[in-house]
Amino acid sequence: MDFFFFLRQSFTLAAPAGVQWCDPGSLQPLPPGFKQFSSLSLPSSWEYRHLPPHPANFLCVFLVETGFHHVGQAGLKLLTADDPPTSGSQSAGIIGRGHCAWPKDIFRRRDKEIKYFIDTMDEFLMSNSSRVLMYEALMGYGKSKMLTEIGYLAHSENHRIIAIELTMISLHQTLHTIQMLMASVLGLNTCKHYKERQTNLRNKVMTLLDEKFYCLLNDVFHVQFPISREMSRMSTLKKQKQLEVLFMKILEQIVKEERIIFIIDEAQYVDPTSWAFMGKLIRTVPIFIIMSLCPFVDIPCAAATAIMKNRNTTYIIIGPIQPDDICTKVCLDLNVSSIPKELDSYLVERSGGIPFYCDELLKSLEHYNVLIFQQMESEEKTDMTWNSLFKNFIKPTEKLKMFTSHSNSKGEEVCHLASGVQLKNMSPPAPLKEISLVQLDSMSLSHQMLVRCAAIIGVTFTTELLFEILPCWNMKMMIKALATLVQSSIFYCFRTGKELQMALKRNKASFEVHYRSLSLRPSEGMDHEEEEELRELQSEVIECHIIRFRSPIMQKTAYELWLKDQRKAMHLKCARFLEENAHRCDHCRNGDFIPYHHLTVNIRLNTLDMDAVKKMAKSHGFQSNHFILILS
Repeated sequence: MDFFFFLRQSFTLAAPAGVQWCDPGSLQPLPPGFKQFSSLSLPSSWEYRHLPPHPANFLCVFLVETGFHHVGQAGLKLLTADDPPTSGSQSAGIIGRGHCAWPKDIFRRRDKEIKYFIDTMDEFLMSNSSRVLMYEALMGYGKSKMLTEIGYLAHSENHRIIAIELTMISLHQTLHTIQMLMASVLGLNTCKHYKERQTNLRNKVMTLLDEKFYCLLNDVFHVQFPISREMSRMSTLKKQKQLEVLFMKILEQIVKEERIIFIIDEAQYVDPTSWAFMGKLIRTVPIFIIMSLCPFVDIPCAAATAIMKNRNTTYIIIGPIQPDDICTKVCLDLNVSSIPKELDSYLVERSGGIPFYCDELLKSLEHYNVLIFQQMESEEKTDMTWNSLFKNFIKPTEKLKMFTSHSNSKGEEVCHLASGVQLKNMSPPAPLKEISLVQLDSMSLSHQMLVRCAAIIGVTFTTELLFEILPCWNMKMMIKALATLVQSSIFYCFRTGKELQMALKRNKASFEVHYRSLSLRPSEGMDHEEEEELRELQSEVIECHIIRFRSPIMQKTAYELWLKDQRKAMHLKCARFLEENAHRCDHCRNGDFIPYHHLTVNIRLNTLDMDAVKKMAKSHGFQSNHFILILS
């Protein structure tokens, strides 16, 4: 049984004897103060042909997708063959509590996304032609964790899975992604010394490359073959072409013996030359490439676009976790049987279904000692009182209960909130505030002002009230700015309150994008399409009077940017507007401002006969024809 734990390439690789990163010069000691996180992540460069029978039998590093990746030393223990299997209390946990082992059936609630992989894998095996599966999501949506699960599911006797994680450095180095993949294909990532790498390379390429060109591999794999005269006269471009031809020959030879699956995390950092090579590769060699990536900041290169539009590419936009699944995730993370409804509502609203946000919120609550864990009393011993009959707790799904029932032999625990704590008044965790501040800084000054004014009203607001408190804005300016912010995923817009409530009950699910079909449509230019989309959004915003922040963390962060006196003045503006508009009711033709009171009146009137209705109308001073008009 082998155990490996890795850091991403931008730091260093740590492993037991016999495992070494392909660039020994990059090895450094682990930085001090690293903390341990709960989420499974894809290592920088890893490969396996024969996985253990269960995920609990090998060790993965836990990372969180923030752009700042920390890996913990403290508390990690490499199990030996004599150690018992990993249990919930033995695994690493977020905020120091025990995690359950890796439950494949409820893994981050990504069943739909995993099914895309299973279907694409079946197509790859049946057709014996290349397939590309691409998952796109923002930071924090759990792409790396999902790739780890996919790597396990892809395991087979005749499959060779090679996975890498890229950093921004990779984007600026020619053919860097392919070099990393080929290092693992050739087995160089386990070599202890450059001489061992050199020997392995010679054995692998002796039938494919003339010896005088071996020095082509010196800079690529950090070896020291003698430089020939022919190579010294060769241009950089020609050397690159020679390398690409060699790599293609090696892969063509290997796929005859076994299937290769490449897994690339953070694929937005693939360099243009590697994109071009992968385009040729999927046309030449039957290979399965799985990628996860954040949305491209700029327009992707032509080679990347061509792969996205390829008929054998499946492109998935990953959505957030559904509100109903947040409780399951939290109970699994905390290893408890139930959590308070208030905590569930707080996490559902503040996290927006983003796993990383949920983890950070939980860590913040634990840091301030808001969460209290107690042994759950047995139902037989609990005194049934009126108060205990309506206990404010919710429990996870039956599927989770079945999984965790064996992991907590000492008895189940429940999570409580500390007395006197109001979660809605808590400030967002620092990492989440930083993300929101970066988003705010990237906006224009006018858009920043609009977001800050909207934050004064609350997470949900109306366009009428926002227009009232915006300083020196006209309606056209506000509508255009709101449409731009809706397009930038800062706001949602809704036509009715019912539409808003429906949206809050279910987050946007993952879906497939058919770039090939989109490319076949007649195009009038990128600028024209963006202008047309913005005009459509402006029309939608005009129709929709209800606007909501996509991220309540953004609202809370923007709200806290105001000084106390400024907040007070803005709140008074809002109060005056609401007071002026509070006494309007077309149903009762009176000054009653109680919301929906006319519905209650209608229900009451429907239980009365017409004579009784006329008497009530006369007693209130209504004329008969007026009252009949109200009823209609």
